[in-house]
Amino acid sequence: MDFIKKNRMWITLGGLALVIIACFMPFAKVSVFGYSQSINYIDGGRDGIIVIIAAIVAGVLVYLKKEKFSLIASGLAALVTVYDIINVAKVAGKSSLGGVSISIGAILILVGLIVAIVMPVIPQDK
Repeated sequence: MDFIKKNRMWITLGGLALVIIACFMPFAKVSVFGYSQSINYIDGGRDGIIVIIAAIVAGVLVYLKKEKFSLIASGLAALVTVYDIINVAKVAGKSSLGGVSISIGAILILVGLIVAIVMPVIPQDK
């Protein structure tokens, strides 16, 4: 636990870097009649750009020691991502011709955002 408290800022920045990298990884996969296509979060529209900008803003705030304010940007990114994952799940439930599924990019974005939201609330050793 001492390691986490001493390196809280770097762990948070690592989580935010994971979010940015994961936006370029496959976010969802669509399969219809044996043909499949993966899209990354950037291909999906503006939401991926919003998440990347929010992660950058949160990273700058963490680096400037304004961790509590970074929670706003990280929370916004988390809300946008969860909303999009729910929409993919709705499409997957309605699709009878093929399958729609969440890919590794969506999972890694959530993991990075969880780290970025949890780490700033852990007290830091001086």
